[in-house]
Amino acid sequence: MGAALLLLPVAAFAAPIERNPAPTGTTSAPVQLTAPPNVTPETADPTPIAGALRAVRFLGPETAVRAPGKISAGVDTGALATLDDPAFRARIAPYLGQPISMRLIGRIEAAVAGWYAERGLPFVSVTTPPQEVTGGVLQFRVTEFRLGTRRAQTTGQMTQAEALTGIRAQPGQAINTDQLAEDLDWLSRSPFRDVDARFAPGAETGQTDLTLSVTETKPWQLSAQVDNSGARSTGTNRVQLGAMVGDFWRPGAVLSYAFTASPDAFQKGAMPFGGHPDYASHALSLHLPTVPRQAIEARFDVVESNSYSFPFDTRSRVLEGQIGYRFAASALGLKPGSGDLYGGIEMRHALAQTRFGGTKVSDLTADVAQLYLGWSRERIADGAKTSARVEMRLSPGGMGGDNSDADFAAYSGGRVTTSRYAYAAVSLSRSMPIGKTARLTSGVSMQLASAALLDTEQFTLGGAGAVRGYIPDDGAFDSAAIWRNTLSGATMPVGKSIALTPYLSADLGYGRDRGTGSGQGMASVGAGAWIALPHNVNASLGAAVALRDADITQAGDLRVEFKLSAGF
Repeated sequence: MGAALLLLPVAAFAAPIERNPAPTGTTSAPVQLTAPPNVTPETADPTPIAGALRAVRFLGPETAVRAPGKISAGVDTGALATLDDPAFRARIAPYLGQPISMRLIGRIEAAVAGWYAERGLPFVSVTTPPQEVTGGVLQFRVTEFRLGTRRAQTTGQMTQAEALTGIRAQPGQAINTDQLAEDLDWLSRSPFRDVDARFAPGAETGQTDLTLSVTETKPWQLSAQVDNSGARSTGTNRVQLGAMVGDFWRPGAVLSYAFTASPDAFQKGAMPFGGHPDYASHALSLHLPTVPRQAIEARFDVVESNSYSFPFDTRSRVLEGQIGYRFAASALGLKPGSGDLYGGIEMRHALAQTRFGGTKVSDLTADVAQLYLGWSRERIADGAKTSARVEMRLSPGGMGGDNSDADFAAYSGGRVTTSRYAYAAVSLSRSMPIGKTARLTSGVSMQLASAALLDTEQFTLGGAGAVRGYIPDDGAFDSAAIWRNTLSGATMPVGKSIALTPYLSADLGYGRDRGTGSGQGMASVGAGAWIALPHNVNASLGAAVALRDADITQAGDLRVEFKLSAGF
């Protein structure tokens, strides 16, 4: 018995921490703004209309056309600051020496339009004014469209002034679509609001008027969900009830809460209300805008799990909080659309208890205090969505409480030897159309740690959102990587009110424990379907076959996952 008790910290608390966070309230997709192409050069006539091109001159809206004999050979961009760049002149130089044709003119116009579009300025007109081309000279007039008037159409909580305050573009300025898209994205981050931009010709030549259209829904939502995403040690079935309220303090503010538990919580009750079911989680999330394109973000979670393995009862409880600040990276002078930067502090208190026959034989605690910094970006182009996130966490250790090396070693049974560590988390995903009806979504997520980590910081390799076909009990690791792939087909109607989207899946994963030196690989293939039902009800049903042995799951095991959710 003495030997068994010595192994309790390792054996009882090796299971990963199962988290079910509340929604963050920033659910809007990035905005994509485009302007129609100026030209389609390949459809133009390639027949030469003059000799070889010896000079190209670009004119501003008021610049006069010159006689060909007064223009030196080469590329003249002096009249336009946006084009007056050696890189642009190098882009145009290869056209020199070619016979002048309508196709050549179109290609140069397209090169100009492309240069502006790359800089977020697609609202530009490129034309050839009346001129004599027999001298081997082409002159192009470039008009950068400027913002005329700005106004907003609002019908809900957000006022016209609040909507326009979030837009940086001012009358008379060039329309930078990267900047405008970023502004619209931040204005639309509440799940209860969507802000669109509409353009119309202005009162003067070269002007474009902007109208913001603000669409709002009821500023609250209730949700319910059942699934089997839990750990086997606490029962896989889960029930979740959630609530979200927006604009409770100011436009854009979102407060959300989620309660997730094993079904026995509805008989035993759940902490902190006296009961201790197999699993229970309370999660609170706050998104609070401060000034345009900046917000305070906070989270608070309480997670408790209780399991029994003869003759021991084990209880794990984690209380954690996070507060940070998020802002658009363009606030530091980076190009608009470069994503978000964020950072803050995280605090956790972990408790691990073991009872033998009702008698407490082990009571271990550890405190985590760490800083985090991150960058994230989403982009939509040509029907594909790309998402990227990079985060770094740093624990200085020795921050008081149970945050010493000795505390971490005692809590982990000697596996973790230091409270000073750093680890990075990276996730990349891309969803793209394949043919006319299919879509491929591929994503890589990984974590790289400098030292062995407590179970509160480890990376879970199997289960929902990880390698399908496995379970969370198959292991959590200090450093790990997952590659998930989903190929979905065309959505098919089933009856009058049900839509079904089938998919195939293939996942790979590998994790390594820096404390023990052990590693684990996982791989699976599977299939399933997403099902849209009437009245905001959605379901999913999938099955995956494990291809490699893990701690619990064996190669050839089939795991079926289901989820049923509803929003009100």
